[in-house]
Amino acid sequence: MKLTKSGSLSLLLLLFLASCDGLNPNKVDNDPEDTKVPVITLRNPEGIAEGGSGNMYGNDDTIHVKIDIEDNYLLKDWQIDIAYRGDIEYMKTAADPMARTWIGFLDGDEDSISFTITLDGDPWAGPYEFRITVRDSALNTTILKTYLNVSNSIEFFKPVITTTSPTSATVDTFGIGTFIAVTGTFTDNLNSLSDAFVRVRNIFTSELLEDSERWLSLPGPAYNLNESIYIPPVTPGDYQVEIYVHDSTKNLQTVFIPIYITTN
Repeated sequence: MKLTKSGSLSLLLLLFLASCDGLNPNKVDNDPEDTKVPVITLRNPEGIAEGGSGNMYGNDDTIHVKIDIEDNYLLKDWQIDIAYRGDIEYMKTAADPMARTWIGFLDGDEDSISFTITLDGDPWAGPYEFRITVRDSALNTTILKTYLNVSNSIEFFKPVITTTSPTSATVDTFGIGTFIAVTGTFTDNLNSLSDAFVRVRNIFTSELLEDSERWLSLPGPAYNLNESIYIPPVTPGDYQVEIYVHDSTKNLQTVFIPIYITTN
């Protein structure tokens, strides 16, 4: 049967109504213009905070991805990205970090993502961001992040960082115009140390303390840390001393020590 223009419009309307028939009316009635973002429930890998422990993987390990997604109207598509964590990108060596992307489409107002990722190719050791991006039919977007900790297949043991100042047992207080003594030792039982980075950063704004960055070359299996960082005029509050240490097989160890900066 040949459709007229009006007949085509009528058919399109029927198809639209049919497609909406399966929607949850309570969800739609509460948001008639579809302004709500999709809801992502991460089942696996585990949801951990940036810098947190957990989600440990090595070469040829598999990640069984399981994610549930819900929307008040219709879902559209998803994207998953794994990339070396951006805030310590300066620790790169000659090796390339792992960077991968997967995409797919979603159906209805509830759907799930389920597949397996193999970490082959001996990915560069260190922390990675696992980012999930989901859009609905109105292009409302939700982004959820967790983190992976990848070990080097040659040698799984990270360097050891021991700090004597500041200490993590208590939150040490330092005044503006004084110095932060950052002392301790770095050791690696199986391989030589490679390099280290030290900095001070505001916990809430992520702003770096001026001139606090220290780049260190670490020959041999042990190093005595002894740095002095001046505190210029800044907003008093919660900061942290951040220490990053690589060994010769690209394993990375980190220590974040909270401190408080006050006026004198």
